[in-house]
Amino acid sequence: GLLLQEQVTMSWKAIAAGCGAVCGALFIGYCVYFDKKRRNDPDYRKKVMERRKKARSIASEEADGGRVPIDLSDPNTRKEFLMDQMKLANQKMMENNLPEAISHLINFVSLSGNPQEALTALQQSLPPAIFQLLVQTMARLGEEHGGDDGASLAANEPD
Repeated sequence: GLLLQEQVTMSWKAIAAGCGAVCGALFIGYCVYFDKKRRNDPDYRKKVMERRKKARSIASEEADGGRVPIDLSDPNTRKEFLMDQMKLANQKMMENNLPEAISHLINFVSLSGNPQEALTALQQSLPPAIFQLLVQTMARLGEEHGGDDGASLAANEPD
């Protein structure tokens, strides 16, 4: 009885292995068939080119920091943008990421309606060392970019 049971067990293993192999072969055949069908589609090249173009545009947006132009002529949009810059600056200061915090502060100052007033408010609210770093960075940017106060460049600073 034991020998017969071993043969039955062995044959079940062989059947299971054979079924697995057949299923694997069918799956590979299915993949090859539909890949060939997909590649022979007349619109295949066009679809691939559109996908690549879309991927390139997304990659270029990410390389630009994902920025989209905003309309700062609208007072509500400007106010919201300036509030976001202050929030981001505070967040970066909390993370101890001063270069990015300074970048957001520069955006805030240079794009506010009155940069001198914004600097005065920041001088009263920021720690002296951070305010000094902000002023030095703005001065350096002003020298590097034709003597303006860094305002034209502040919006282009990395986040």
